Amino acid sequence: MCIRDRYKAPQTLILHLKRFKGSEFDFNSKSKIKDKISFGTELNLASHVVNHCLPQDWPSQTIVKDSLIYELYGIVNHIGSLGFGHYTAYCKNPETQEWYEFNDSHVDKVRVSQICTENAYLLFYRRK
Repeated sequence: MCIRDRYKAPQTLILHLKRFKGSEFDFNSKSKIKDKISFGTELNLASHVVNHCLPQDWPSQTIVKDSLIYELYGIVNHIGSLGFGHYTAYCKNPETQEWYEFNDSHVDKVRVSQICTENAYLLFYRRK
């Protein structure tokens, strides 16, 4: 994953994984990229951010410069093709730290080992 250097770190980080390729002008030439992309439940972006302080950190600014940890708390999945697809989600309960899959009217508890799939489309991280 390529993350460009940023001046400030946001409270919430949303990563959009490119899942379709082809001409932007010809709908019929697009296809889905089905490669599984590995991602962690935590990201340390300290080496990619110049200023680690959030606006609410000022004036104390007691942030540790070597650590800028983000915790994964949600994933949107896209299943299917460009023309026909279905969306599901995985979300982490902040109180119990357990993961759940949301699929239409069904909600099921899942293991953290199940959340990294080839259908991941959007990743939601929050700053610790």
